Amino acid sequence: MKEEVEGEVGWIDRQWAVEDFTRHQDWKSARYRNEWRVMQFGNGWDLSVFHQYLRPKRNAVVPWTGLSAQGPGPAFELRATPHVDLELLEFIKSPGIVRGRQLLTDGPRYFPYRYRLRAPELGMDVWSEPWVDAPAHQLPIEYWTGPVSLTGTLFDAPVTGFGFDERSLPRIHGHEIAEALRLTVEHTDGLAPETKALLAYRAWEVESLALRDTAAAHAHVTAHVQPLLADLPEAARNRVTAIVRDLVGVLASRRRLP
Repeated sequence: MKEEVEGEVGWIDRQWAVEDFTRHQDWKSARYRNEWRVMQFGNGWDLSVFHQYLRPKRNAVVPWTGLSAQGPGPAFELRATPHVDLELLEFIKSPGIVRGRQLLTDGPRYFPYRYRLRAPELGMDVWSEPWVDAPAHQLPIEYWTGPVSLTGTLFDAPVTGFGFDERSLPRIHGHEIAEALRLTVEHTDGLAPETKALLAYRAWEVESLALRDTAAAHAHVTAHVQPLLADLPEAARNRVTAIVRDLVGVLASRRRLP
């Protein structure tokens, strides 16, 4: 089949698997969710990084999770490794404009935004910069995929490139939003080191409590997190307060969702 196209950037949706993973899903895809990051670099290397999460087990990473890569011609060398370190630098809330038919919740939903990915076996350390804040698509489940710019190193040499960042794992539970808060704080610029450390630690406490006792987690965030917000610089305060407000609301509702 041939189709006329225009432009200078292309993307191949390539999925290799022994069997279709959807055979292990339920009708709402509440059991497994994934994040898939495709990268194409100026040196000719094409990478696919897949993370599969088991939601009932606190989003445990399960096989197959890892990186596969194909080099430029004429050799088209193939490489693969499960040893990848994904660092989520920032989260962004779904504006709720695009809605799937089988959403896990009607409450707030946070998705990873910027990320850093490292793979020691490939001498890789890459940072992403999204082109679109909330690239939602109207599929049955929560589903975002959009373009990113990439900079960093591959095989210990500088590289730049483009990619796509696919996300179907929204952070909706109290412990998940508390984790989003903690990671956001850890990577927020303009905070004094002691302020950043204390706020991130308090968020981690809420994250842990929310797994066992929602009421205790709610009490802890109101008593030990909210009072810290007033002294933050304005830009950081606005960013962090929005997540804390949603966290308080989710914990107060005491919802227990799939």
